[in-house]
Amino acid sequence: MTKATILMSVYNAAPYLQECIDSVLKQSFTDFEFWIVDDGSTDNSAALMRQQTDPRIKLFFNETNRGIAASLNQYLSKPDSKYIFRMDADDICMPDRLKKQIIFMDANPKIALSGGALEYFGEQTYTWYPAIFHADIVSRLLFNCAIPNPSLVIRKDAFSPEQLHYDESFVHPPMEDYAFLIQYFNTHRFANLRDIIVKHREHGLNQSTLYRQQKQEGILRMYDVLFDKLGMEVSEAQKKLHFNLSNNSPDFNTESIKDYIQWSNYLIKNMPKEYPPQKILKYYFVRFFKHLKSKPWQAFQLFCYLITI
Repeated sequence: MTKATILMSVYNAAPYLQECIDSVLKQSFTDFEFWIVDDGSTDNSAALMRQQTDPRIKLFFNETNRGIAASLNQYLSKPDSKYIFRMDADDICMPDRLKKQIIFMDANPKIALSGGALEYFGEQTYTWYPAIFHADIVSRLLFNCAIPNPSLVIRKDAFSPEQLHYDESFVHPPMEDYAFLIQYFNTHRFANLRDIIVKHREHGLNQSTLYRQQKQEGILRMYDVLFDKLGMEVSEAQKKLHFNLSNNSPDFNTESIKDYIQWSNYLIKNMPKEYPPQKILKYYFVRFFKHLKSKPWQAFQLFCYLITI
């Protein structure tokens, strides 16, 4: 039995695929299998996969494009390895990724899954350092996925075979990773490494970019699950306020500013005690004032409102 299995779904990723595969095969930790699933690609991806000769690689082929969640679900619970790693076909593993994550997971047996920092390159260049500890990660789940999906490692025996399953209804854009974290944050412990372990390629063919317009519907559905697990009753209007702020599209005017402030107060007062309110407040107002910075009149209106309450 190998210590780790890397599971990757591929769909029309030919321009980036070989570089991605090479980054996995050149890992300093070598006791792994690399399972690659072609999800009905129409480019040269399947042919590139068949050219691979490393014995650690296992290839699987879908006859038609099923979507990333369905493609992964066929194999997510199948490996005999202790750890299951996720990888995206257009990204690059840092050379010590597996080594660092396995050392961390071995030293922290209560952690069910973890990730690490991403270095973005391509159309955008920056580094995402996610929250490290479980309570902080859950606080961040209110605003985004919180554990970068290309950096994910799962402790297999922390989940039943039925639990190792992505929700296939979150297809366009694919948000199966976010939905998975929301499903288990209150029953399993999460963590992130501070180390940069994956280079994430930003380009116009990213699935999250192609389906950006359909994002709101999927996230509002996830909010239903998230707030229910937090024991909070949230109206449709409050969910839309939260979505707008979390996804960089707040509509600020005199009345809506009051609504955002009132929603933040409700959020802080009703979150379970194990999740630090100061962290939520920080994430919320960093986003809030980021948008007000370019709107001096609305900022003045907010100041006038705050001094009256």
